[in-house]
Amino acid sequence: MATRMQQRRGTAAQWTSANPILAAGEIGFETDTGKFKMGNGSSAWSALSYFADASDFDTTAIESTIDSKVATAVNNLVAGAPAALNTLNELAVAINSDSSFASTITNALSQKAGVDSVTNHTSATTSVHGIADTAALATQTFVNTAATAAQNAASSDATTKANAAEAAAIAAAAADATSKANAAQSAAEATAAAGDAATLASAAAALNTALTSEAATRNTAISNAVSGHNDDTTDVHGIADTSALATKAYADSAVSTHNSDQTNVHGIADTANLVTLAGVQTLTNKTITSPSGLVKADVGLGNVDNTSDADKPISDDTQAALDLKAPLASPTFTGTVTTPLSTAGYVKTNASGVLSSSAAVAQADVTGLTSDLALKAPLASPALTGTPTAPTATAGTNTTQIATTAFVTGAVADLIASAPSALNTLNELATALGNDANFSTTVTNSLAAKAPINSPTFTGTVTLPAAGIVFSDGTQAKAGVPSITTFATAISSSATIAAGEQDKFIPLTGAVTITLPATGYSTGQSIDFYQASGTGAQFASTNSVVGTPGLKFRTTNSVATAIKTSSGWLVFGDLSA
Repeated sequence: MATRMQQRRGTAAQWTSANPILAAGEIGFETDTGKFKMGNGSSAWSALSYFADASDFDTTAIESTIDSKVATAVNNLVAGAPAALNTLNELAVAINSDSSFASTITNALSQKAGVDSVTNHTSATTSVHGIADTAALATQTFVNTAATAAQNAASSDATTKANAAEAAAIAAAAADATSKANAAQSAAEATAAAGDAATLASAAAALNTALTSEAATRNTAISNAVSGHNDDTTDVHGIADTSALATKAYADSAVSTHNSDQTNVHGIADTANLVTLAGVQTLTNKTITSPSGLVKADVGLGNVDNTSDADKPISDDTQAALDLKAPLASPTFTGTVTTPLSTAGYVKTNASGVLSSSAAVAQADVTGLTSDLALKAPLASPALTGTPTAPTATAGTNTTQIATTAFVTGAVADLIASAPSALNTLNELATALGNDANFSTTVTNSLAAKAPINSPTFTGTVTLPAAGIVFSDGTQAKAGVPSITTFATAISSSATIAAGEQDKFIPLTGAVTITLPATGYSTGQSIDFYQASGTGAQFASTNSVVGTPGLKFRTTNSVATAIKTSSGWLVFGDLSA
């Protein structure tokens, strides 16, 4: 099964905001830029470098650099070789295609005499044109042959070395090209072609310089774009010209200037000439002394008809006199309060007309008071007559308020609700409950002694009626089959079985013929028979009675069962044809 790898991912903004530290080797992918970084276990996201891909490099420049390096390596190999010997093939031909040319020449030369031998002539060949021993001289043919062999060996060796050098240069260049194509980011680390590591390092440095320059160019462009964006004041977040906006400092200064300006304020030419409340309150003895500009100084107030009483200036004497007066509303008197002498007796005064809390008002002094009081009921145990009325309380009220007949009737009606007439009194309900004050407990205890209809569990001895258990549908469940089968009256003469004989065991006497009826039994009901005495008893084949191998009881004590089917009767047991 293929392995699924899923890396951490998010937008560039999300990565920058979180700025996490990735574990060593953990990859983080930017979903909106398609770039990724690999963690080192210690540096935050912002400190990591993006991994470059092929699209980040100028492949044309790389290919051109590789071609140039290969061409330089080949030129360095060829150097100044003559045209006839500037290929490996030409050099191979020159050394007679001898891969051991150097050994061949060395061996051949070892068989030749040196220059010294030629000058040392033997005694028989001495003094020949100044040659001590001419026997050691080599012939021209020998020298030509040796020279040709040496030349061929040198050519072969040169060809071999040239081929090897060219192959090495080509292989190194091809490896370098392949390495750069497959992993451009490692170009600076590739092995230099033909061992020229310095040249490739220089190429990597040049490539890095180019990439750095490109990054700087892009950063400059981005910086210029950001700078241009920052300098632009039009159409910024819906504002036509942000250069017209006011800073908070400017607004504070404008408000301060507004607050300190005293001219043309709400239609007032110069607010500096307004009089303050404190200035107005300095008015005394109807003489106004106020800041200049509000009213003429040191003149009488004049007409004060339009001035409210509370604001009218008064003299100290007048104010002292007013302080001795009581207000009309809720006055608080001191000393002895005297009122006109009351003759009607409704105000408590003494004989001098002075208000007194102890002065008594006789009941007889109040006209009609005695007769009116006689018509009133006392608060304690009043004996009302006639038809006294009271407000009817809201249904459900539970206070000491008087309950009217309307309230009681409503409460009783709510209590009875829709109870039938035979059960709308407490006596009728008590009778219905058998006058049992613990009726609920009695019923609960009685029900606890009863078995449920569904899956009852009996205890003790369960007694069933003599007739057994009767099932309303005429069937028997396995758990309900009585443990004792009922024996019917023996049949001693041929007869038709009557209805109601299901689940019985019927004895047969002698060679009787049993006819099973067409009606009176439901599908699935059965009757058992046995040859109680004699032999020859059998079932009639009428009413679709079938059996195997026949319908005749085989012998004495043979047992057979007849079961009602949807199409007739099926008999089975100890039968014969």
